[in-house]
Amino acid sequence: MANLKGKKAKAAENEKLAAGLGITVEELADRNVPTVGFDENGERHFDYGTRRFAVTLCAIAPDVGFEVFQLTTQETKAGKKTKNLPKPGTQDDLSCAEAAQEEFKQMKKELKAVVKAEKKRLELALMTGRCWSTEAWTELFAEHPLMRRFSPALVWGIYNGDTLAKSFRCRENGLFYDAEGKELELPEDARIRLVFPLELTKEEKKAWQDQIWEDDMEQPIEQLDLKTYTVHKQEAKKKKLVRCKGKLFLDEIFGDRLEKFGWHCGRMDDEHDFYDIYYREDKDAGLSVELHTSGNTPFDNMEIELYGTRFFESGTFDWETHEYDEKDEEKAIALQDIPPRYFSEVVRQIMEAGAESYLWDK
Repeated sequence: MANLKGKKAKAAENEKLAAGLGITVEELADRNVPTVGFDENGERHFDYGTRRFAVTLCAIAPDVGFEVFQLTTQETKAGKKTKNLPKPGTQDDLSCAEAAQEEFKQMKKELKAVVKAEKKRLELALMTGRCWSTEAWTELFAEHPLMRRFSPALVWGIYNGDTLAKSFRCRENGLFYDAEGKELELPEDARIRLVFPLELTKEEKKAWQDQIWEDDMEQPIEQLDLKTYTVHKQEAKKKKLVRCKGKLFLDEIFGDRLEKFGWHCGRMDDEHDFYDIYYREDKDAGLSVELHTSGNTPFDNMEIELYGTRFFESGTFDWETHEYDEKDEEKAIALQDIPPRYFSEVVRQIMEAGAESYLWDK
């Protein structure tokens, strides 16, 4: 519980700071992505006293990796690349070498944490359709020593409003290419997003998959291979999604999975320690979602039934106090009016959580 309170306090602090700067929380996070001590070339040096080593970031997806080289007296790389610093030799300064090894250990730990956090942010940006200006995108994904290692394995898009005008990749040589492999210039006034697979034709999708495979890369997050969902014709004008109704799920597994996707458990009824709602709010998308269930208590691993999912404008409710009831159903948004990528991701998250916790039909 203390950890959860700490996260909420940190989130509130970030919101306040971002508001003071006139930017969003995600824009604030862009400014604060750690470099983990790597320079603009993605390199960091470690000193053994008599020997020096360079650790160089490389675009190895799904995780960002690195390679270790010994440096010559002319500061050029020599010898075979390795994945770790070597053990200290008899000619090394032992105190320097031990300090370097401890620093290297902390670097690996921090790098792993930063990569994990930034992958989560990329997944959220894909879901919400977050946009960057050309300048902001270049600063973060083409110039930042860590983030630019993610970029070549992802497919980006230039958008006119919410419509994809052109998809592209930024390869490791720093140049931009379209799905046919032709070089292109990035407009100075572009609006750039991660492309959602529903926006691509089958031919375009395959072309991008082939390019990434030919470059011997894997995508750091699911993008091109993401399972997608669309609004069914009979659902279009409805305000509640009920695709899983009538099925029973193990709530402990279902809830844990949803929380990993960024959902939250609704406030408990104080009298009965009972909750029956999961929700998420995505201010970048201007949307929030609530999922009604048959309910559970935090002390039981009960079976639950899903009653339905509704979408609302962000800020419609106070999720902390849950000061709303079923009379607010008129505030819900018709399913046909939900952005396709956001609808698809919400459904996918519920379906995947359900698949892992499914028990049986009623």
